[in-house]
Amino acid sequence: MDIIIPALIIFLVTIAVIELFSMAVRNARDPNRATVRKRLRSINQRGEEHQAVTDIRKQKREFSGSSIMQRLYALLPGAEAFNKLLIQSNCRYNLGTVVLTSLLLGVVSLLILMYFRVSFPVTMAAGVFAAFVPWLILLRRRNGLLEKYRRQLPEAASLIARSLRAGHALPTGLGMVAEEFGNPIGPAFAEVVEEINYGGSINDALKNLSLRFDIQETHFFTMGVALQRETGGNLAEILDNLAGIIRERFRLENKVKILSAESRLTAWAMAIIPFLVLAALHIINPKHTQFLMEDPTGRTAVLVALIMIALGVLMMRKMINFKI
Repeated sequence: MDIIIPALIIFLVTIAVIELFSMAVRNARDPNRATVRKRLRSINQRGEEHQAVTDIRKQKREFSGSSIMQRLYALLPGAEAFNKLLIQSNCRYNLGTVVLTSLLLGVVSLLILMYFRVSFPVTMAAGVFAAFVPWLILLRRRNGLLEKYRRQLPEAASLIARSLRAGHALPTGLGMVAEEFGNPIGPAFAEVVEEINYGGSINDALKNLSLRFDIQETHFFTMGVALQRETGGNLAEILDNLAGIIRERFRLENKVKILSAESRLTAWAMAIIPFLVLAALHIINPKHTQFLMEDPTGRTAVLVALIMIALGVLMMRKMINFKI
C-alpha cells in the first residue's frame, strides 16, 4: 500500500507532463497559427489592448487539441461552465491545459510535502489548494474584466446613441465603440461587429455578447436593442435611458458600500483576529496551543471553531451583500 500511492502520483505527473508537452508541440505546429497572427496584426493597428481578442475561434473553443482528450473532457461534469470561465477571463489556453496544470500543481505540492514528512491533513489541504490556484486566478481575472466592462458600458451606450442621432446605422455605432474604447468592451464589441460582417444577425451577435459577459447590464442592453428592432421606437433615446439607469445603479452600489463599510470591517475582524491570537499564543508560550494541535479533543475544538467562524463570516456577508 505504501508503494501504490507514490507510484500512482508519479504516473499522474508523467501523464500530465506528456500531455502538456504534446499540447505545446501541437500549438507550435498549428498551420492556422501564422494566418491568425497575421490577421490579428492587420486588424489591430490601434494598440496592444486589442491584441488576440478578435480571434473568433474563442467563441467555440475546444476542450483540448487531442480528439481523445476532447471526448474525455466532454464527459466531465461542468466542462461547459469551466470552458465559459476561460472565455470570460480571456484565457488563451484551452480547458485541457488548465486542468492538467492544476493536476500538476496539486501533485507536485503533495510530493514536496510528503518528502518533508508533513502531516497528512496538511499535505492534502495544501495539495487541493495548489490544484485550485489556476482557477482562483481565472475567477479573479474574470471578475475584474466584468467589473471594468460594467463601468465602460454606460459610456459605450451613450456613444452609440450619439452616432444614431448623427444618422449612422447601429453596426457603425458598435464599430465606433470597438475603435474608441479599450479592453475589455472595445474588443468585445469588435467581435460583435465581426459577427455581423460575416453574415450574422445583430440579435444573434448581441446574444453571443451576453453569453460572454453574463451580467445584468449586458442583458438590459441586448434586450433594449432586440425590442426596438422588433417593435420600433427611438433606439437613441432607449440607449440614453439605459446609460442613465446603469449610472444610477453604480451610485446606489457605491452608497451601499459606504454604509456597509463598518459591517465589512467587522466580518474581516471576525475572520482574522482568532488566527492572530492563536499565532501570538503559540509564539509566547507553545504549551498553551500544544493541546489544540496534539490532543483529539483540541483538534475537534479547532474544527468547531473554524466552522463557527466560517458561519459567522457567511452571515455577515449575507447581511451586507445587497442585490441591486
